[in-house]
Amino acid sequence: VLEILENPNHPEYDNPTPLAPGFGTSGLFWANVCESQEECKWVNLSQLTQEEGQSQNFRTKLLVHAFGLAVGMCFHNVSTGTRGVVIFYAHGTDNFKRLSKETNLIYLKTSADVIASVVSWEEPREEAVMERRKEYESTMHRVRIKIKVLYILGAFSALYRRRDSDDQPKKKTVYL
Repeated sequence: VLEILENPNHPEYDNPTPLAPGFGTSGLFWANVCESQEECKWVNLSQLTQEEGQSQNFRTKLLVHAFGLAVGMCFHNVSTGTRGVVIFYAHGTDNFKRLSKETNLIYLKTSADVIASVVSWEEPREEAVMERRKEYESTMHRVRIKIKVLYILGAFSALYRRRDSDDQPKKKTVYL
């Protein structure tokens, strides 16, 4: 089942697609945890998807079958306005008490914060790169214009003539 979820070359691979809040695993966590501001806790995926009475997409069915348990950690980066949910999965046979310990949940929350910062960083980084490209192109455009003007004015030919004369060995005059 994990092969179908992870390997794009698998014939049954289902490409993740954005879903509206309330649909799919991430949408369910968004609707149930992020919007309601409930405390993060591990939930049984099959119960969660059945309680909502929604038709599961193929990917959600695979996630329910592959893992069984999940917890969603919401994030909101104030600087960029990026909001989302990071979902951690566990096998249904894992020790539920250990997964639910406060130290583990704090660890997962801080891990979600790291993931969220990378996701939030992407758009401002892309904008900064595009701005630098525009500045570079603008600078190169001005440099090309200045070179053309100097060429037209003959400044380069005078410069080359001066260099050529500097490269020629000086002839010594010998008096007899």
